[in-house]
Amino acid sequence: MTSEKPIIVNIMGVDYPLKAGFEPEHVRKIADDLNARMSELSRSLLSRSLEKTAVLTALNLENELFSLEQEKSDLVENIELNIRRLLDKIDRKLSEN
Repeated sequence: MTSEKPIIVNIMGVDYPLKAGFEPEHVRKIADDLNARMSELSRSLLSRSLEKTAVLTALNLENELFSLEQEKSDLVENIELNIRRLLDKIDRKLSEN
C-alpha cells in the first residue's frame, strides 16, 4: 500500500517532501542512492554547486540507463535469433519425418 502523506527525503543536505505512488521504503532507498551518487560526484568536483552536481549526476544516470537499454535490446535480439534457429531446427526435423 502506498502512503498518501509526503515522504521526507534528504538529498545533499536539503529536505524534499515527496508524494509518490510507491512504498516509503522504496522512495527512501532511491533517494539514498541518489544522495550517495551526488555526494560522491560532488567530492570530485572543484565546484560545490548543487545544480552542477545534480546535472552531472543526471547525465551519469542517463548514460547508465541508455547502456542498460542497449544491453536489453541486444539480449532480446539474441534471444529472438536463437528462437528462430530452434524453430527452424524443429521444422527441419518435423519435415524429415
